[in-house]
Amino acid sequence: MPRFKLDLEWIMPRFELDLELTIPRFELDLELFIPRFELDLELFIPRFELDLELFIPRFEFDLELFIPRFEFDLELFIPRFELDLGLFIPRFGFDLGFERNVFRVRTRP
Repeated sequence: MPRFKLDLEWIMPRFELDLELTIPRFELDLELFIPRFELDLELFIPRFELDLELFIPRFEFDLELFIPRFEFDLELFIPRFELDLGLFIPRFGFDLGFERNVFRVRTRP
């Protein structure tokens, strides 16, 4: 699988997204000014799907890759950041939230 890199910059906040896809490893690096975090994921699912929705300014982005399949929703509210990940087999999801320097993680079955 070829390397895919996506760099997104907004005045507030600045956001950079770097996706490196191999078979079957998926690496995701998210770099925010406050706070900074890195997320690495290994996927075993044969399809990848990326939905990215930003408000202020509004932005919609859909990406489908065949190997592996992965569903990803990202919403940015200034200054709030939410990340939703959903996998089909096995079913999995979690939320990462940044709101007033508070970090929240929620896991769904």
